[in-house]
Amino acid sequence: MRENHVYAKVANGSLSLDFYPPLRGGDFQSPGFGELATESRHHEGGNPTIVWVHGGAWRAGSKSDVPVLHWLERGFAIASVDYRLSTEAKFPAQVHDIKAAIRYLRGHASELNLDPNRFVIAGSSAGGHLAALVGVSGGVEELEGSIGDHVSESSDVQAIVSFYGASNLQSILSQSTEHGLRVRVPALQLLLGGQPDEVPELAKLASPVAHVDISDPPLWLIHGDADPQMPPQQSEELRAAYEKLSLPVELDVVAGGKHGGEEFFSKERLGRLATVLRQRGTAVPAVKEQLHGGDHRATLKMLFAGSSSTYWNDMPNEIAKVISGKGGLMQRKTVTADLVGRSGSDIRVYLDPDCDYQYGVKPGQSFLDKVRDEPLDYVVLMTVCRFIMGDGDGNPDGQGHRDAITQYCREIRASGAEPVFYEMGWGTTDREAEGRKRLMNLARENNIKIYVPCSTAWAKVRSERPDLKLQHAKDKSHPGDLGHFLNMACFYAAFVQQSPVAQIPRTFHVWPHLDKAEKESLEDQLDASFESFQPDAYQARLPEWMRRNAGAGYVGKVSDQDAAYLESVAWDTWLETQESLR
Repeated sequence: MRENHVYAKVANGSLSLDFYPPLRGGDFQSPGFGELATESRHHEGGNPTIVWVHGGAWRAGSKSDVPVLHWLERGFAIASVDYRLSTEAKFPAQVHDIKAAIRYLRGHASELNLDPNRFVIAGSSAGGHLAALVGVSGGVEELEGSIGDHVSESSDVQAIVSFYGASNLQSILSQSTEHGLRVRVPALQLLLGGQPDEVPELAKLASPVAHVDISDPPLWLIHGDADPQMPPQQSEELRAAYEKLSLPVELDVVAGGKHGGEEFFSKERLGRLATVLRQRGTAVPAVKEQLHGGDHRATLKMLFAGSSSTYWNDMPNEIAKVISGKGGLMQRKTVTADLVGRSGSDIRVYLDPDCDYQYGVKPGQSFLDKVRDEPLDYVVLMTVCRFIMGDGDGNPDGQGHRDAITQYCREIRASGAEPVFYEMGWGTTDREAEGRKRLMNLARENNIKIYVPCSTAWAKVRSERPDLKLQHAKDKSHPGDLGHFLNMACFYAAFVQQSPVAQIPRTFHVWPHLDKAEKESLEDQLDASFESFQPDAYQARLPEWMRRNAGAGYVGKVSDQDAAYLESVAWDTWLETQESLR
């Protein structure tokens, strides 16, 4: 074991961890750093690692308390982490510290013979709460922190184990016994600087249940059914949040178990946990790893393929901006957009070798050539409700559209990218409603992981709030400000996989929708705007007529009240879609 291994420095001192390499028989040793690296270098590919977080009501405890040392015999390394206690620093300092320790361990993975893609975070009591919160909050900016020398490393973990930890600080007091209240009320006061009802936003930020999304790693919960300090309902709430998204979760209820004790950390229980962690925890990549094959590049590239309802208002560019640096599938990466297609077309025309592309391809290059030739992460296919219902020659019942989409999915995946369904429709007719059903079936058939349910969301808004005009008043073939905003919120939900409420800018870049008379009267003004326009990288690739629209300097606006409603619709619709895709 190496004690007091400093992983970061803060204003009032240093933060350290104790590192234990896996045991190969015999007692613990205390080698120097070089010896430690040599001793632990026996596992080809690196050892899986437990990051252990001690308990103590957030205000006490020490990294020297490690009741899971039996896991060393099962091939895991263990790093037991000290963090700033609530008597020294208020939340979220504790989470910032633990994430800094994870980044530090990744930064030294080679020296310590750790597999950077097999990290488990585990803890008991307050440590169980912090372990769960760290595990489910990847990409939540307020919880990442910036301490330590390894801020470019990921703080993600591949599995979570919480022994009798809290999961919802907004409900914990209502569930507590009298004894539990005597412990919990002063502990929360120290941690949050107030009681949960006094600081509700901070209490929510500190609650793992508030951060669960589809990209979270497998979770194991261990809780006694007679716990007098930590309500068993806390683990049940977190299990329910996981089950709602069909994420892997197990709750091990210890019959008669109190708050800790030997029965929680018996060799039998720890051995069973170690087995499933190796088989189904650290061995199973999270959704984001399945999509990117473990690619940790800082930038992801999205290609949008479709007609004018895809490119209008700089939609690809605006979507790339709102999902850049976020959590979920993005994992704090910068997203760039590209575009391919032509105006007013069913996407199946792009399979025609004589297709007249208006943007996005080089001379002689087709859409599928572009997919094969260029490194892409996501290819967004505009799947249209009315096209899948059929629209004439070559596609009388929508079969041509379905066949084309299936071919795209196959060839996009062969190139190493992931296909995305952009469900497009104005949400107005029964025919469109039937088309949405067909698109959902097509998504299941093609194992689509990222489905953006814009048409479904539009239909819900039209039913609930017909006063909100989603299409442009002067140009019914394109979204207006509200429709554009709703589309952005739907994409945010699908890619970030967290609620977009209060996350989408209330003002954004739009294009002019002008009739002939308006174009003539504003010609000089539009020319002057275009003359001074400085396009970004995406806009610079557009043809001139599209750059002229982009350079017009128009701004869309949504009120806070309408924005909050549309964002909540986008989130609820995405959650419902996930249920349907299963």
